Amino acid sequence: MADAVAERVRRYILDGADEDLRRLLRISQAAAEMARAAFRRVGVQEGWSAIDCGCGPIGGLAVMTEMVGPGGRIVGVDFSEPAVEQARAVTSALGLGNVQVVAGDLHELNPATLGGPFDLAYTRLFLMHQANPVQTLRRIAALLRPGGWLVAQEPLRTPPPRSQPDLAALAGYWELLHQLLERAGCQPGLSRTCRGPRGRLALRSPGRVAAS
Repeated sequence: MADAVAERVRRYILDGADEDLRRLLRISQAAAEMARAAFRRVGVQEGWSAIDCGCGPIGGLAVMTEMVGPGGRIVGVDFSEPAVEQARAVTSALGLGNVQVVAGDLHELNPATLGGPFDLAYTRLFLMHQANPVQTLRRIAALLRPGGWLVAQEPLRTPPPRSQPDLAALAGYWELLHQLLERAGCQPGLSRTCRGPRGRLALRSPGRVAAS
């Protein structure tokens, strides 16, 4: 199941005509192994129901489908209608029949619309864009069953990313990115507050925390 889904994603990237969509799919594929490792750590099982908050055109939907198997259920949520339309087209093309993608603001959607409670919630580069990430985390946690997991992959401000060979411009870019986020109203210091190894955070409802 996992190998088959991964191969379909690779073929879709190679065959796609939309360059921006292909770029986003490549980013999703590059982050896939980190997501798999985090899901394994929290014990994701076949048959689980899971939600990807801020899924964009693919997000973690394919990897989550791998982990929960055909008997599981995946819901993707994004406020961008074009991204949701892309996600529906991509998941259909990949044959991910147990994925539903919903358009709307996570903070405003009726939980009943999403079909929770969920065993797992996942976010990638999502909390960093929220004006009040604590409120967002509470909203996501409310969608989980007791003992459910929230796995978040977010960039740390410090230490900055490194390259080989070392490029000073990369550290400068990273600092500018975080300054831009703060000027846009995002909460400064989020990454330090929610810090875990390699920037991943796993929260187990109702409030137990495990590094992932």
